[in-house]
Amino acid sequence: MACYLGAYVAVSSAALGHRPLFGSNMGIRRAAWREVRDGVHRSDQEIHDDMDLSFHIGAEHRVAYLRGASVMGMSMRPFYDGRAFMKRFSRGMRTVTIHWPEDFPPRRWTRLLRQGRPDDPAAADRRVDDGPLPAPAGDLRRDRR
Repeated sequence: MACYLGAYVAVSSAALGHRPLFGSNMGIRRAAWREVRDGVHRSDQEIHDDMDLSFHIGAEHRVAYLRGASVMGMSMRPFYDGRAFMKRFSRGMRTVTIHWPEDFPPRRWTRLLRQGRPDDPAAADRRVDDGPLPAPAGDLRRDRR
């Protein structure tokens, strides 16, 4: 599983221009969710929801990992069934390509670099910095107004 997660982070980071979100242990601030909820592809069952959310959240908010946070498990089913693994892979590819051409990696990287990275103090006026990340949240598919 460590190889899969390492590959997921490496490939996703290249497509996103920042770290990806990972749903088994993720928290999102309510204000950030409210900003992106209308843009995420909630009705499309063939996308990778964590990656879709990463495209939207990462465009304006900092994505960070909390050191020392408790680690939650993930289902091992995709690793035992080749078809399930390929379905997960195809959902990831679909998610990347539905964000094209606007978020084609070189265009996205250029846009993010122009905006500045959230951890760059000089970029504070160009990007939203939500401060420290919250504890893991519940199911994001339910709209909690």
